[in-house]
Amino acid sequence: LPMLLLVLLSIPIGSRLYSNLIIRPETYTLRATQATLDQFPRLNVTLQGSDLHYTHHAQSGVVALGESRRGVALIPAYLMIAVFVAFAKVRPFWQIAILAVVAGPLAFFCNYVRLANHALVTIYADLGPLSPVPRYMAMISSLMLGYAAIAALCGILTRITGNKRSAASADEYPDKDEVQSCQ
Repeated sequence: LPMLLLVLLSIPIGSRLYSNLIIRPETYTLRATQATLDQFPRLNVTLQGSDLHYTHHAQSGVVALGESRRGVALIPAYLMIAVFVAFAKVRPFWQIAILAVVAGPLAFFCNYVRLANHALVTIYADLGPLSPVPRYMAMISSLMLGYAAIAALCGILTRITGNKRSAASADEYPDKDEVQSCQ
């Protein structure tokens, strides 16, 4: 099953279907990033098409020249991370279902974090919109965030399962003191 999921995630889809699937989430990501960046002092960010234009002190420019579209291509990578982590250990079906439900929103959240990091590094490091430094820094940090979040969720689910198992084993095997008191 994991190999089948990885194969399905690696199949390229047509540009028309890709556009239909991605335009709305991309717009939400850009708006959320704009709203976040507008909270910083002396920073004014406007959304024009798929680009974020900023004014910071006397400096102005474009934050992410088409960066949101590049990031959308990373969403299958975030989902692949979830598949790898979910199937790295034999898990009950309910845990895999929870991981599958969480993986989609987490992928979009990681894309938002990636775009916000890219914008912050571009603005505050005074780098040009085509500089590869913010892109790589943001991409690596967001992929690490996605991996850490999925791994943490797996750890929580394993701990919950472990607590249930230890409680069940305690019911099956009573303490020696309890056995002696019954006799």
